[in-house]
Amino acid sequence: MSGVEFELCGTFVSRESRWCKKFKNGHISSPPSPRAWAALLLSLKDQWGNTPSSWNISDDPCGAWDGITCNNDSRVTALALNLNNLTGEIPSSLGKLSKLYWLDLAENQLTGPLPVSTPVDPGLDLLKKAKHFLLNQNQLEGSIPATIGEVQTLEVLVIEYGPLQGSLPPELFGLPQIQQV
Repeated sequence: MSGVEFELCGTFVSRESRWCKKFKNGHISSPPSPRAWAALLLSLKDQWGNTPSSWNISDDPCGAWDGITCNNDSRVTALALNLNNLTGEIPSSLGKLSKLYWLDLAENQLTGPLPVSTPVDPGLDLLKKAKHFLLNQNQLEGSIPATIGEVQTLEVLVIEYGPLQGSLPPELFGLPQIQQV
């Protein structure tokens, strides 16, 4: 017997945003709600120093935060946060932003390794729709993980002018869309 699948959708009147829940065999199988995405972005405000001042005015990252672009479903598609003097580490939770295609954290003061997924944590290698990783001129440490090569849609990876060590993993040169490394 095959499972029954259906989708229930609606609109938040106050936010003019749409939501959908997918059901399979009576169980919800949809991605997190817009509130869950907002909570993830709100956690960035707690993890990073020197976030844009607009982040302190509103709790709606998709509606009012500088550097955040969202689609009609309130899913983050771009983080353009270059030149903000951000401090702290790149959180592994960014790997949960499955619709993210543009990540620009260049020219900040971010430290630590490039986060990649583990059995318990997400990482940048899970951003399967990403086209641009602009991470240059930070204080990132360690080596460039080979698993970044799993982002088959990646077109641009800029990581120069920082203390990252080692050679570029060969997996990066096999990416079908890569134009700049």
